[in-house]
Amino acid sequence: MTWREYLTIASFAISVVSGFIAVASFRRTTRLQRFDYAPRIQLSDEAVRVGSLTAEEGFSYGVTIENPGSKPLRVDSVWIDYGSEDLPSDRLKHHVAGEFYLPPGGKRSVSLSLKGMEIQDVLTKFAIAECSFQLRVRIHTPEDGVVERTRVLAAMPSSGGATFVVPRGDILL
Repeated sequence: MTWREYLTIASFAISVVSGFIAVASFRRTTRLQRFDYAPRIQLSDEAVRVGSLTAEEGFSYGVTIENPGSKPLRVDSVWIDYGSEDLPSDRLKHHVAGEFYLPPGGKRSVSLSLKGMEIQDVLTKFAIAECSFQLRVRIHTPEDGVVERTRVLAAMPSSGGATFVVPRGDILL
């Protein structure tokens, strides 16, 4: 073999290796880009108060929704559902906020207050022993999809008292 043939083989081998490197780099960049553009919601300044079924203020909730991501976030709606924890059909869905945009680092506060009689009515209407409260947020993804995230807040049994769900660290939906 002459030196030109060796040079041709070496050039071909280098081209194949660079092709593999380009494909691997493209796959890694795609994965990182999906992570960077993934919609994220963080909750802060959360306040959950549970009274009693006979009190004027049976349940109240307030939270600040934040966008810790690097891209604007389109929130379709924010709901607080209350009723059965297991059966979505046995819940009342309270619309707290409609469609809005959160810029990177942007914040928006939402709140809800229910009377004890309203909670008692739900317990009676659905014949359940415990009323569960859940925050539900629907957001749009960069790929024009819709993602719904849910978080259980608290539960109030008909016998009185309350059960709180306490997260550790940052609250991400």
